[in-house]
Amino acid sequence: MATTNFYTRVFSTAGPRQLMSSLALLTPKRDRYRLSGPELPAEFAEHSRRHHENAAPSALVTVCTCIIETIYRAIEMFTSEDQAAEDIDVVFIRAPDSAGQQDAPRIHSSLVLARRCGHPNPRLYKYEHVFEWEVPEECVVHRVSLQTLLDGGLGRFIPGIDQSDAAEGGGAEGGGGAGRVPLPRSTEDLRRILALQLGIGDPWNQRATGLVLGQFARVFGPPTRELGVWIARRLFTDCAQPWPVPGGSTRIRRCVRRSPVLGGPSATRDEYMHVNSGFYRELDAGINEALSVAPTEGGNHPPASMARVGEMLETLGDCMALLSVSGEAASAVPRLGSIQ
Repeated sequence: MATTNFYTRVFSTAGPRQLMSSLALLTPKRDRYRLSGPELPAEFAEHSRRHHENAAPSALVTVCTCIIETIYRAIEMFTSEDQAAEDIDVVFIRAPDSAGQQDAPRIHSSLVLARRCGHPNPRLYKYEHVFEWEVPEECVVHRVSLQTLLDGGLGRFIPGIDQSDAAEGGGAEGGGGAGRVPLPRSTEDLRRILALQLGIGDPWNQRATGLVLGQFARVFGPPTRELGVWIARRLFTDCAQPWPVPGGSTRIRRCVRRSPVLGGPSATRDEYMHVNSGFYRELDAGINEALSVAPTEGGNHPPASMARVGEMLETLGDCMALLSVSGEAASAVPRLGSIQ
């Protein structure tokens, strides 16, 4: 499932930074310079403290390759930080080929820099990269507001996010009035919701799973097929966390509903299964079919062959039962990273 790599970033259009680092706001372009090898780890160490009180401005700006983390950050801004959905932008970024270009934007792995600066938990930055100074506007290939995502049907995949009072007392903590659908409390919660609703790892119908992945990608209105395929495949990777094993197969993680114990709540568990190249061929066939059908007038509707999509999304009640149980499991899982 190799594909072109994109990066994402979430920000408020009402804020000053958007695609710029905090230090870039204070530094004229003529005074910005390429950070040297020894400077980068020190700069990243400062960057990693950006949420601390009195943190010094950093020359680095974070982007991400985890679509689940990207969506969760947008939800968090909407529900916990009192940002309007129309003011929250998700941007997709592709760095140009820098071969032989002295002034090309420079991107670095946050995981590598975290290890070099001696960060106590470098894996927090597994999905992050950093640009020096700013993300050039010409690197942005697509941008979409959270409001557009909600209007396009994101709530069909993440129930509760489009409730009219989502930003007024419900929040990501799962509170709110009676009858409200609790929102994801962590990226792990969101992974499980999406893995269940998309049928990730369904051993009997990979094509149907691919169709749903493709329909999810269409919510973002990707301007090119290449970006749509990346969104769909990236979501699968984030949910299934594939790992190559000896013999040429791949181990994937699938989330399944566990029958509720008498008197106790429904729950989920992770199972692992081995898949081969045929699994991915069927998955890709479904993704390509979903992306090949033009939206009909009045909305982004799925092709007729996606009849099973509705059946998958009808698992809402079982899926959301995960969020009605105590938050012990969710609170024990660290965030995959943070996008600021």
